[in-house]
Amino acid sequence: MSNQTEQLDKLSFEFFRCFSLLEYALKEVGHVGGKGKDNFATVAYEKYFEDNSQHYVASDSALLLINLSPKMQVCVGKALHWHQVDFGSDLRGITKCVKTIRNNLFHGGKRGPHGWFDSARVHELLSVGIVVIDELAQVNAELYDRYCGRA
Repeated sequence: MSNQTEQLDKLSFEFFRCFSLLEYALKEVGHVGGKGKDNFATVAYEKYFEDNSQHYVASDSALLLINLSPKMQVCVGKALHWHQVDFGSDLRGITKCVKTIRNNLFHGGKRGPHGWFDSARVHELLSVGIVVIDELAQVNAELYDRYCGRA
């Protein structure tokens, strides 16, 4: 395994760890809802946006992430394509941008126009994404305490 691959593996793990901690913390502070007939616990992102949008100002890191322009994989017929997304720089847009990176990383499709094999791009998306996830948790003190494991 190359050093480059090892670095991406470590960054991927850290990104997933931070993303998972954010979703855990969101549910713990009450941004939770049930889904489906079994009422699976899910993050109530709309409540998060509602409660915190007025406190959020996009940081330089968040704006950089938007400018890096993560694309969304879509299916047209039976063909996969990459779709440009206008995320916006509000709390909802920045969160959607981070969730798009998570979905692309988890569900595959790294061979797109700026795919997994463009390791410099992936490295930057993951590195900046980790910083932004931390910032998303900081919009609320109780949320950040949960995210950091202090509560």
